[in-house]
Amino acid sequence: MKNLNIAFSVTYIPPTYIGGGQTYIYNLTRELYNLGVKMEVFTSGVLVKSSEWDWGHAKVHWCKSILRVGNTPIMPTLPLKMMKDNSYDVIHTDVPQGFSCDISAFVSDIKKSL
Repeated sequence: MKNLNIAFSVTYIPPTYIGGGQTYIYNLTRELYNLGVKMEVFTSGVLVKSSEWDWGHAKVHWCKSILRVGNTPIMPTLPLKMMKDNSYDVIHTDVPQGFSCDISAFVSDIKKSL
C-alpha cells in the first residue's frame, strides 16, 4: 500500500464542519497514513486550527467556494488543483455532493487520457 496515491475530494473536513461523513474521512485518512499511503485532500472552507483535528497526515488543498447549492459548495478551482501535479491511483469522492463527484469523474477521465 505504500506506493498508493489517493486524492480525496470532499466538501468539508473537520473542524470546518463536523459531521459523520467528515469524521469518517478524517479517520480513514489517518489510518491510511499509518499504512504509508500518500494522499491529498481537496476541500472547501478555510483552515481552522484545532488540536483535536490535526491534518498533518495529509496534504490539504483549500478550494475557494463561490456559492453553495443546498449544502454543496461550488469550487471552480477544484479541477485545476486536482489536475495540477500528481496522478492518483484512486479518487475518493464525498457523496452525495454532486459537484465534487462530477469533478472527480472529469479529472479521472482527463488523467487517464494523458
